Amino acid sequence: AAQSARLVTVTGTVTAWVAWYTGGLAEEEVNAVLCDPTATHLHGDYAFYVTLLFTAIALVDLAWLLTSHWPRVSKFRSLSESRTLDKALVAISIPAAAAILYVGHLGAELTYNQAAGVYRPTPQCTEFAD
Repeated sequence: AAQSARLVTVTGTVTAWVAWYTGGLAEEEVNAVLCDPTATHLHGDYAFYVTLLFTAIALVDLAWLLTSHWPRVSKFRSLSESRTLDKALVAISIPAAAAILYVGHLGAELTYNQAAGVYRPTPQCTEFAD
């Protein structure tokens, strides 16, 4: 189970970096059709923060894996054996998972309410006026 979780975490982290990068490439084109282009900035910022969080999780997990093969790194190994490392990873993972939900929500808002995919606002974008 731990190997599967590690594989999913590392794969997800790598693909998150790819998604963040390609989203940045598409930002200018998408902003051209949006009534509120600041929405893409918020979506991109949170996507970046989520990617950083999961990168930290993956690096800590991979460091733990390496220490199991290199017992000389005893300080990190003793931390993981005391279950402190597991608790820290869970403590980081919970807000990271919540942040993924928020990034998904922002992406859905862009797609369905801002004309990035489905909804077409009025030409004057009056539904976004304060």
